[in-house]
Amino acid sequence: MPDQRDSGWDEGAWPGHERAQRLRLSQLSLAEKVRWLEEAHQLVQALERGRSEAAARASSAADNTPDQ
Repeated sequence: MPDQRDSGWDEGAWPGHERAQRLRLSQLSLAEKVRWLEEAHQLVQALERGRSEAAARASSAADNTPDQ
């Protein structure tokens, strides 16, 4: 059985995971926290681009659908 400390879900439930994540984050240096925030921001931007592109494709497809 894998070690739960490596799983990211240390106590098998959201509250346990949240506490473990806060503990891990509290042990990061300022430089590591900044790097983590920059990477998280890049991820959010990529997700937003994907959402915008999907919405544009859906809108374009709806515009190209012949009326019945």
